[in-house]
Amino acid sequence: MDRRKFIQDALKLFSAAYLLSPINVFSEDTKKPKKKIVVIGVGIAGISAARALLRRGFDVTVLEGRDRIGGRVWTDTSIGAPMDMGAS
Repeated sequence: MDRRKFIQDALKLFSAAYLLSPINVFSEDTKKPKKKIVVIGVGIAGISAARALLRRGFDVTVLEGRDRIGGRVWTDTSIGAPMDMGAS
């Protein structure tokens, strides 16, 4: 193996290691206890926040004051057919 080939292979290896390093940024550390997070409200933002936190290994509790999820976004079925009301 000549010097040029060695340097090229080393650069390829370091480039691959650099590109793969961000993958483990949010990996769960089993030695640390999970941090507990409370998300208040299960609208679009609350659902998105809870989902993102769960993916990152947090212990998430979600609180909602209504008997349904969705916040101001809901589906009206009083006319016999589902009608999305959006955030109205």
